Amino acid sequence: MTAGAVAAPRIIPIVRGNKATSKNHIDTNTLVCIQSDTGQARLLYTLDGSEPAREAPSGSGSGGRRYLSPFLLPGGRVCVRAVAATSDGRESATVTKVFVVREAEPLQQVINRSLRRSRARRITQPPLRSSFPGGDSGPRLAPRRCDLAPASR
Repeated sequence: MTAGAVAAPRIIPIVRGNKATSKNHIDTNTLVCIQSDTGQARLLYTLDGSEPAREAPSGSGSGGRRYLSPFLLPGGRVCVRAVAATSDGRESATVTKVFVVREAEPLQQVINRSLRRSRARRITQPPLRSSFPGGDSGPRLAPRRCDLAPASR
């Protein structure tokens, strides 16, 4: 990169574990972040494949959104385009990344299923039994006392 150039942004899905099959196949619960190595650059992006404009025309629905924090994508094929712009008018190259976004199971359903599984495991596992008569855990040993006095000769 030459001096004074604006670094092109990176469009990065935040995938936990081995959730995605590839870098562009994600679900609707996957956050997407945009980063640039140029400090103080404004990041603008679109989700419809149109060119993100440095200054959105007034009254226009397109032109770009200003990136402020990671966001979720809607289901389907989504074309994310991003550009970094500085206050003095310099812009980076536009970066495009196409995601195939599948509808994810709602989070509440995932939580409910997990709770049902944990309850089922508790019910089907036999309780721990003691091998001593009367259910006692066995003889209790008095704690040893350790004196740190020097050994006598």
